[in-house]
Amino acid sequence: MATGDGHGYITVFDTKSWSIESDFKAALKGPIWALAFSKDGELLHAGGIEDIVYSWPVEDLGAFDPMAQETPQFLRKPEEMTNGERQFARKCSICHALSPDGGRKAGPTLHAVFGRRAGALPDYPYSETLTGSDIVWNEETIDQLFLDGPDHFIPGSKMPMQVIARPQDRIDLVDYLKSATAGQETNGETQ
Repeated sequence: MATGDGHGYITVFDTKSWSIESDFKAALKGPIWALAFSKDGELLHAGGIEDIVYSWPVEDLGAFDPMAQETPQFLRKPEEMTNGERQFARKCSICHALSPDGGRKAGPTLHAVFGRRAGALPDYPYSETLTGSDIVWNEETIDQLFLDGPDHFIPGSKMPMQVIARPQDRIDLVDYLKSATAGQETNGETQ
């Protein structure tokens, strides 16, 4: 039997003696959300707050590096980030990546978002609301999205409710996104 905890540790128990067989740090920060043994009982699979699942041979648990090599952005200390980065980390980074491949996120990548038409990124399953949308992402539309909230700005979108009430926080978020995607403007075309 295996358990994961909120601090990123996995503990494996011998169910005959109820003794701890192995106790190791699997993630830089918790929690460990999912654990499963392979059908043959030779591998332990684990998933946590990082966007990947890991497997370890049961006979050699704990002999490997933790699942993540860096702390997810939304778990960093606020004082380590600018206000715009903090807004992105807290409101956007769980669902959206800034990298071209987008990682394994619930939302589309924000790579090259400025100048891109909403709902136009190839190979992302947008809601019908965004498919064929006339919205082009720029400073004004991103600001309005977070002023109104997605449920009002794009009714029917899959994007969860996120409102950023303070104007300066929205300005800082837009500035951060412009910087994080610098040189990637697409003039209305998908890159």
